[in-house]
Amino acid sequence: PSFSIPLSSQIEEEVELECIVRKGDKSPLPNDPTNNMWAWREVPAMAKQGHCEPYIVDVCSSCDIPGGPIGGQTILTIYNRHVEYIITWYMLSAAGFAMIFFGSGKRRLKTLRFA
Repeated sequence: PSFSIPLSSQIEEEVELECIVRKGDKSPLPNDPTNNMWAWREVPAMAKQGHCEPYIVDVCSSCDIPGGPIGGQTILTIYNRHVEYIITWYMLSAAGFAMIFFGSGKRRLKTLRFA
């Protein structure tokens, strides 16, 4: 099977897109370019199959164009774990301070007893 783009999805006028340009993905699953079956985005092989440039453009949901790409397909999850980091580092610094404080106190007691 060959790759073809329906004429109804061809856009003639200039369009401004808000998008993310991606490099592609990696996966252990095999792709089947001869049957145009893709388990993951293998950009160079997809570009060769589609006779186009090797870019993946994920369009934002606000840029839906009738007959064009469907926007909002990319899921971005940016974790906000600042509170966990603060707690971790404060606990580590408190533990370090306690080891230094109590460790040096024992040495002081030993030196006082033997002096």
